[in-house]
Amino acid sequence: MTLEQLQKHAQAAKEANDLGISAMWGNEVLVKPYVFLDILQTHNLARSVSQIDNNQVQVKTSINGLNYFTVVRKDIYTKMFEKTA
Repeated sequence: MTLEQLQKHAQAAKEANDLGISAMWGNEVLVKPYVFLDILQTHNLARSVSQIDNNQVQVKTSINGLNYFTVVRKDIYTKMFEKTA
């Protein structure tokens, strides 16, 4: 990677973070809950839900080989996500 490529990709990562992507590693993309809900609603995407512990769930969808997900408290999931299921 060149210095120019590093700067270009770092700027793209910062812009993605500003728009709601919290982290990315491999093919996993962690998205802020309210951004993720908006995308699920807008595009009517299928999703899976896994309980993490007594208080949190992971909501996940896959598009073109990338796995997008968010982690929310169960009460927030009920309020935000169950109405779109």
